Amino acid sequence: MKRTQNQTSFLSRGSSLHRCGAFLLLCTWGLSFSACPKPQTLIPGTSIVATEDNKEVIRRVEQYFQALQERDIGKIVSMAHPSYQSNFGTTDPADDYNRVGMQKILEDRIPRVRSIQIQTKYKDVKIEGARAVVRVRYNAHVQIATEQGDRFRDSQHDKEMVLQRDAGQWLFISGY
Repeated sequence: MKRTQNQTSFLSRGSSLHRCGAFLLLCTWGLSFSACPKPQTLIPGTSIVATEDNKEVIRRVEQYFQALQERDIGKIVSMAHPSYQSNFGTTDPADDYNRVGMQKILEDRIPRVRSIQIQTKYKDVKIEGARAVVRVRYNAHVQIATEQGDRFRDSQHDKEMVLQRDAGQWLFISGY
């Protein structure tokens, strides 16, 4: 089949139009992606945005869990703010305690603990000014010495830990 001048010219124009349309499509596509917010980096294993403050707060909570696993009473107490207060997870004010009371409880219980293994899953971190709230689920496997021999206890906890930045460091004011 032989092409005429009109057919060739039409095909050439079609090709130019095709290229122009493809270029416009690519430009539009590129602009739509450049207008989209960049994906946020998350703290590994969580859905929490990896801001410096969030990472710092989670590091502090991890230090607490590490001190607990090491059964280091001094380190645990040093991470509590002077105004630390706990309701022991109940509504009964009779079992509430402060930082001094926490130290007494730890000194009573920790010597009977042979080992603690903790796995954490961070749910959320909210920071407003000098205060942070961390929601965490943790599984604890504890070996406790008793008169009848060692006992093992597995438990799962959903905690809300509240920290306050004081003199450049995050200290717990409740929740552990």
